[in-house]
Amino acid sequence: MLKASFRTILLIPILLFSHEPVDIVYTWVDGEDPAWQNIKAREAEKELGVQTRSADATQARRFRCREELKYSLRSIHQFAPWVRHIYIVTFNQKPSWIQEDPKITFVDHREIFPDKSHLPTFNSMAIECHLHRIPGLQEHYVYFNDDFFLGRAVSFTDFFTESGKMKVFLSKVKMPKSKPKPDDDGFASASKNTVQLLNKVIGKEKRHNHAHTPYPARKSVVCRIEKQFYKVFASVSSHKFRSLEDFTITNGIIPYLAMYQGDAEKASIDHKTIHFGKDLAHDTQKIQDLIERRPCFFCIEDTPEIESPESKELLTNFFASYFPTPAPWEKTGEEEQ
Repeated sequence: MLKASFRTILLIPILLFSHEPVDIVYTWVDGEDPAWQNIKAREAEKELGVQTRSADATQARRFRCREELKYSLRSIHQFAPWVRHIYIVTFNQKPSWIQEDPKITFVDHREIFPDKSHLPTFNSMAIECHLHRIPGLQEHYVYFNDDFFLGRAVSFTDFFTESGKMKVFLSKVKMPKSKPKPDDDGFASASKNTVQLLNKVIGKEKRHNHAHTPYPARKSVVCRIEKQFYKVFASVSSHKFRSLEDFTITNGIIPYLAMYQGDAEKASIDHKTIHFGKDLAHDTQKIQDLIERRPCFFCIEDTPEIESPESKELLTNFFASYFPTPAPWEKTGEEEQ
């Protein structure tokens, strides 16, 4: 049983400050949308036999939707109300529970991909090549996956230095040095390619994966890095499914080159990643850890297994308790019908 578990977590007052405005960017897909599934199946059929496609390129779990976006957005509303605007990059989709709101803009892939022949895409790394092209995006922005959450009140300096440099949060896991193998998953092969590139550009050194945390970025810095490595960005953008020839963009090339070029600094932050869906006992313990620790950032990752009904209920109850206050952009029960 969870100890005193799902008690309401009070909204902590946040002081106003005069730093540069910050936008939040999400990438999101509804993998249960039949129309999207049909398009994905059609495009996957076209690519049958492509030798460079990664082993996990079409796995359904990579597109699984558990309403994480609703509660990740609530975490922004609850713990970072100072954020200027939120952009959600999608495949012309919109959750049924969200309504029009001046603080949220949905951005279709077609608005940010210069080469429309790269669409439709089912490769998050390809999409990440173009986030800096969102119309109206501020200089300072933070990229969130939909399974990232704020665990407590945050401020500008949790993402950027006082002078506005990007903060880079590295994990203890070292980036792999070997070359990609045919049975690699997309992230592993992309990490290996990224290490090889960084070794050529910066020099060989021990490097670590970016932690499963939000990714602070500056539009001008990303634009410059893209110009410097245009062929890499263009190549990744062209891969409609994850490929053995991909590179990690937001969590590899951009942060490391930004540090090398003096626009970012390595930083530490209290964060936690849990792998959810193994079994009820494991899931219960991990959720209890989050409740007791309340880290600044946390990530709830899918495991390859399909979680039990009991684990699904556990997660639903946790979300509703940790983020109890509906955001202004959420429809009421009657509006959703």
